Amino acid sequence: MIFKPFQFLYQTFKGTDQRLFDTFERIHLYLQELFDETGNITLSVIDSGVGLILKDFYQDIPGLSLTIKKSGTWLISASLECHHVFNDGKIEFRIICNGKPSLIAGILGDNAGEITATISKSWVYKTSMRIGDEVRISVQARIALDSSAGSVINSGDLAAVWMNSNV
Repeated sequence: MIFKPFQFLYQTFKGTDQRLFDTFERIHLYLQELFDETGNITLSVIDSGVGLILKDFYQDIPGLSLTIKKSGTWLISASLECHHVFNDGKIEFRIICNGKPSLIAGILGDNAGEITATISKSWVYKTSMRIGDEVRISVQARIALDSSAGSVINSGDLAAVWMNSNV
């Protein structure tokens, strides 16, 4: 991909202000190098999972997944707007990377009573892959109780930001 975010400005300053043109050229080269190195700087999914009624087992949140195709260290962030009903257990959510669940979950406590709240969690995920490999990341949620009284996911966001190539 040819990265040309300043194309219009290039044309405007090229003949009138050489120093400004040179500055934009340096910024352009830096951004091009960053894009070439990462392949994808930030991936995100917004407003998915609407109306998912939580059960007492982890279930995928519909539409809340993305795919990473680059080795390195990634910051994965997920947030869910939940409606927690009275007498439900705590709401837990986790990410799944290529079928393997995270050990750390985002939690909305069970003493909250009836409340609509946003819970968020971030993970650092390191992956080493060959060309053509990919990692599918998804989000799952549950009620940590034997049965659910009807707590729901109103919406959710998932983002992956590439931090560096150190694995």
